[in-house]
Amino acid sequence: MDDSQWLRGGPFLEVSFLLELKGEKKNIIKTILNKLSKSHNQIEVVDEKLDSKIESFVKGYPYDEEDPHTVQIYSMEVKLYVHVAGRRKATLQIEQVSSNALLINFWFFGCEFDVPEWGQKAIKIDDLPGFNNFLTDLYSNFQFKIGGIAIENDILDLFDCSEVYPNECYRFEK
Repeated sequence: MDDSQWLRGGPFLEVSFLLELKGEKKNIIKTILNKLSKSHNQIEVVDEKLDSKIESFVKGYPYDEEDPHTVQIYSMEVKLYVHVAGRRKATLQIEQVSSNALLINFWFFGCEFDVPEWGQKAIKIDDLPGFNNFLTDLYSNFQFKIGGIAIENDILDLFDCSEVYPNECYRFEK
């Protein structure tokens, strides 16, 4: 199944946090993926070509292929099942947002109605404490500086910056 068919529709509930980027990118990404297995919420990685995705992340790609001075983008997405108030499809997005910060963002189908034909389970009010617990569990594994849960927004919305990243306005210290 291609990535565009994994999560469809919307809105999306985003559980995100910012990690300090220390060390070699390849090792950091592997460490992040390994730590997911320590979550109290069972996380099943669906993607089979993780090594290829990690290599693409490390290499990056130009924001504007026509501009030799363009920003280099470092981004990857991984298809998952996460057990939060039931087994749910999710996409893990990892993006380098500055020279020393990574955005870790879990996307979940956030509509209040199930869409069984797409295999997407609704999020009801009663399910929200499970997502809060998921964020708390992620904190116990990653000790991030800042994290949050929102519909159609990630933690970067707290920054007073709307630049293409990586950009130093998204530095970990800020």
